[in-house]
This record gives sequence, C-alpha cells and structure tokens, in this order.
Amino acid sequence: SHRARKAHREQDSRNPVPPSFLHLPPRSPRPTFFLPPSVAPSSSSIPSSLSLSLSLCAAVATMATMGNNNINAKLVLLGDMGAGKSSLVLRFVKGQFLEFQESTIGAAFFSQTLAVSDATVKFEIWDTAGQERYHSLAPMYYRGAAAAIIVFDITSLESFSRAKKWVEELQKQGNPNMVTALAGNKADLEDRRKVPAEANR
Repeated sequence: SHRARKAHREQDSRNPVPPSFLHLPPRSPRPTFFLPPSVAPSSSSIPSSLSLSLSLCAAVATMATMGNNNINAKLVLLGDMGAGKSSLVLRFVKGQFLEFQESTIGAAFFSQTLAVSDATVKFEIWDTAGQERYHSLAPMYYRGAAAAIIVFDITSLESFSRAKKWVEELQKQGNPNMVTALAGNKADLEDRRKVPAEANR
C-alpha cells in the first residue's frame, strides 16, 4: 500500500529494457522445462523476458492442476534494495514505469490475471523489501510460492552476490517444486555494468 512505503528514492534506468533471465531448475529432482508457443501471454505490454518467465510459471501450474482452467499462482520477487523489483512488478501489472521508485517496506502485494493456453492464471505477486532488516520476513512470502524471480542490478557486484545467496536459500528452504528465475535488471546501463553477462549463465 502507499502507506507502507517510505520516501527513499531508488536509482532506476530512464528507458527500461527487458531484463535478462536465467531459469534455474528446482533443487531435486532437476527436470528441464520447455515452454510451448501456445502458452505465451496475450499482453504485448509485458517485457518479453518477464513475460517468458511468467509464462513458464503458468505452464508449470497448468500441468500441475491437470485440467483446472482457473489457476491461482503465488509469485514472489526477491533481491537487494534498489535492484528494481518494484519497477518490474509495476510494469507487469500496470504497464507503467517510474523514473524514481520508493523503496518497499516489508512487502507489497499485487495481482495480475493472464490467459495462458486454455487456462486463466491469476498471479498473486509479493514484491518483497530488499533491506537486510526485513530478511527474516522473507520465508513468510516465499513459503508455498509456485515461482520466484530473484532480481539483481547488473551495475552492482554486491547485488549479484546477494542474488546468489537468495538462490541458495530457496534451494534449501523453498518449495522443491518452485520455478526460479534470475533476472539481471537495468540492462540499459551497459556502460556501468559490473556483473559480466556470462556470470549468470
């Protein structure tokens, strides 16, 4: 909610571009997920890589429900403060981009519904705070999640290091069937890149 945010300004890119994604398999077993073209979301306002990640989550949820045409899928965003989690969610849910985005306090909730193949998928999205003091609250938000997107800032090695720790935490404590994606954000700031593109392969 608006009251649950403080007036701290995050540095974000002026012209957003789709982040790069690395899809990570669940901890065990380690299946490979394939995304058929028929499950691509119909909305053209969604950044392509985020759309792909969400489509994958929806495809997995569709398979798991075995014919259920109305699916609720919990999605959580994790990552360091200032990585751009809230900007990604705002772009996905409302098609908006703000040059300055207030830091999230605790967590913010959004929802978005997509038509995927023959199913309707309602994403229940938890945008979590990146400040260390809120870390202890994170399990409450990723517990039971169908998917997680871990966001890092490509201009910050510290942000990338923190993202890797989130991956490790989810592998140990998260839902073993959770679909996980790693998102390198602020890719338009290539001249300030600190995280090599090959580092997240």
